[in-house]
Amino acid sequence: MKKTNHPNLVLVAFSGGLDSTYMVHKLLSEGRDVCPIYFELKYVNLGKSFTEKQQAAKIVSMFREEFPTRISELSTITLKAGFHTQWEIWLDGIKNSISHNPLISEVALGWNQSDLDTEEDVEEFKKRIAIYVKELRGTMKATFPIFHLNKIEIADLLSARYKEEIFCCEIPLYEKNKSGKWTSHSCGKCNSCTLQKMLGIYNPTTYNLLVQPSTIDANEHNKEHNYTLLMMTHHYTKGVKPLHMQKKELVLV
Repeated sequence: MKKTNHPNLVLVAFSGGLDSTYMVHKLLSEGRDVCPIYFELKYVNLGKSFTEKQQAAKIVSMFREEFPTRISELSTITLKAGFHTQWEIWLDGIKNSISHNPLISEVALGWNQSDLDTEEDVEEFKKRIAIYVKELRGTMKATFPIFHLNKIEIADLLSARYKEEIFCCEIPLYEKNKSGKWTSHSCGKCNSCTLQKMLGIYNPTTYNLLVQPSTIDANEHNKEHNYTLLMMTHHYTKGVKPLHMQKKELVLV
């Protein structure tokens, strides 16, 4: 893992999505030193991670042009599968990340007003995260730099050049171009794409993949794409809330 040489690094779980992109830019603009980490689940949704990780690395390279001494290159932490919530993924990712870098003194999380269930739920979550982080390293703290904002405000605040590079699709489609190389593009139908359209930042770009998936992986992912859309349609007709509207549970183990 490549590091900056500055003490008091801020660790950010960086996906290259709206929240993490704005949060990192905010921290850098405030003079903070940032260590961005991409959390990748082994053997889970590889179709998403091929494109997401590529775009996340591109955004980090743009940050490094704007803030050359303030942010390290994007590193990847590969986690075992079997987690139930995004927060459990983050918790295990945080644990793995700080073991690689003794300079990390703060963990910044992109929780914001659009993620709220109730004020009590959020305050309880923040307390539990703070305790967990302090147990990992006594001098380390957890912060929530964009907690006071909602996604509409975040989308308005983020500059256009970064919004153009954001990739948020959960189940992108893979297609071969005329040269026989695999490309990917957002599905336009999943929860994340629907939310991006609501915010006016949906990106229909077709991405040329720098790291080419195998034909088997690409075809398997497209099958997963079709199955997921089918299940989403089934849930909607049964009155089940979309995933981004469901209450998030946090279990510390």
